[in-house]
Amino acid sequence: MNKKIVLYTPWMEQGLSYDAKAIYDIANKNGFDVYISYRTKRKIKWDCKFIPENKLTEFLNQDDLLFCFEVLPQKQIQQIAKSNSNLYLMINFEYYDTRLIEFYKLFKTIFVKSQFAYKECQEDGLNNIKYLQWILSDFTLSKERLLDNSKKIKVLFNGGTGGHLDRRNLEAVLNLIAKYPDDDVEFVIKMASKIKRWSNRILNKNIKSLKKDSRVEIIIQNYDRNDYKQFIKSFDINLAPSKFEGYGLTLLEAMYARVPTITIDSPPMNEIIINEESGICMPCNQIGLINKQPIFQVDDSMFLDVFTLLVKDKKKLNQMKKNTSKNITEMINTFTNHIENIIND
Repeated sequence: MNKKIVLYTPWMEQGLSYDAKAIYDIANKNGFDVYISYRTKRKIKWDCKFIPENKLTEFLNQDDLLFCFEVLPQKQIQQIAKSNSNLYLMINFEYYDTRLIEFYKLFKTIFVKSQFAYKECQEDGLNNIKYLQWILSDFTLSKERLLDNSKKIKVLFNGGTGGHLDRRNLEAVLNLIAKYPDDDVEFVIKMASKIKRWSNRILNKNIKSLKKDSRVEIIIQNYDRNDYKQFIKSFDINLAPSKFEGYGLTLLEAMYARVPTITIDSPPMNEIIINEESGICMPCNQIGLINKQPIFQVDDSMFLDVFTLLVKDKKKLNQMKKNTSKNITEMINTFTNHIENIIND
């Protein structure tokens, strides 16, 4: 009988989250039976083998593996850990909760995606922490699209829902657009069909001036996954001045698409983007905390200066496009080898 692998994840409506999908695909490739679990099946719109949370304890055998993403079924974990040591947790630091330390200790390994999270977890007495940068299993590394001197530079802000407290920092991007005077760029503001109230308020406040700016296109819709990947590839600069990130999905997507990113000099963003190599990491100031996750902000004048210098130097921008493949290739190999070693052990 094949060893079973269960992925316990709350993010399932449109398909698996990128971190669960990466393990799902590796496990499938290696011939394992892969199941999805959560409290209920909810609104899953794709075909999968599903195990309800309340059936996990009896479903898992001693040699099976359970991977949890962000959250964990506390009652079941306590029972399963008595006979099964193959328990793994993948957690973005914004979801990390010190009240769950005793549950965290039941896992063989907890994977974190930033060096900052790694150090903080160790300081809390957890010795089962592993730093592992994540990958995208449904993206392929694109060929770089180089600029010539006659082309306008296409600039993307991929804001998603905007996130908690305008996490993706739409406000900073709109301030940049307002202050950048030249007509050598095309800005695209891409938001999801459902925008969080913080970012929605900012967008509505600025919508009139944005519509008057011929350099700006606003897209508020969700794309089919294949269309979305082609969309990202068409840009030259990705703006990601996030106040905080669990990992930085839009940065990772841009790297696969060979699009240099302007972000802030804080983990995990500055671990995905290598400053002056695959993008620019701007100095920033801490303005708050969520749990133990710092919140940062970039100075508007700093953002404008950094952006202007990169836009005016197409040679440098083209070199950054070429450089984006270096880190991604290493990350893919490291991640794949580590997960394959776990599931095949």
